[in-house]
Amino acid sequence: MLCRKVGILTAKSSLEINDRTPFLPSFNFYEKHESQAINASDNEIIEAIYFPNLNDDKVTHFLMSLRELPARLFNKSMQGKETFGLKNFTLLYRSDNEISLGLVGKFWRADFGLCDITNKDEFINLNDPQVSKLVLRFKVIKQNNENIVKTETFVYCPSMVTKSVFSCYWLAIRFFSGLIRKRMLNNLKIFFD
Repeated sequence: MLCRKVGILTAKSSLEINDRTPFLPSFNFYEKHESQAINASDNEIIEAIYFPNLNDDKVTHFLMSLRELPARLFNKSMQGKETFGLKNFTLLYRSDNEISLGLVGKFWRADFGLCDITNKDEFINLNDPQVSKLVLRFKVIKQNNENIVKTETFVYCPSMVTKSVFSCYWLAIRFFSGLIRKRMLNNLKIFFD
């Protein structure tokens, strides 16, 4: 039960989640957050999400800078690069009310160990037991005649080794990941107020 509360799922419990992402065969980790009502159309909200700059938020920028500090200190190729953000993700799907973004890598490494994935087919077809796949989905949902945004993170680890290593990483970043998602959703609401 505790594992599920922090978003670590068994194969069976992942099947209980409605509206699973079609871009992963299954998933081992899951996180979900919802915004307050946003006074904008579906498409306007998706447009605002699609090109956000996470660095505009000081708390998010600080957290991402802290996360990247070891890589920047010990890896000269990281120095001078922009802070990690949504620009590092690959577009998997977009409609007027939904966007799904993908990322593949060894996220637990200081440099994220990202794989160069340029499109949906490459994301789906990559079968490397040493890397994890992540889908970040933003979906506009009508609730009581108002639009809210639900953000979900799905992570698939294809082997016990990646699942074990990612579990430790997930437990370390889970709180901060949730904080970043909540701030994104709050900033989105403020943008349209």
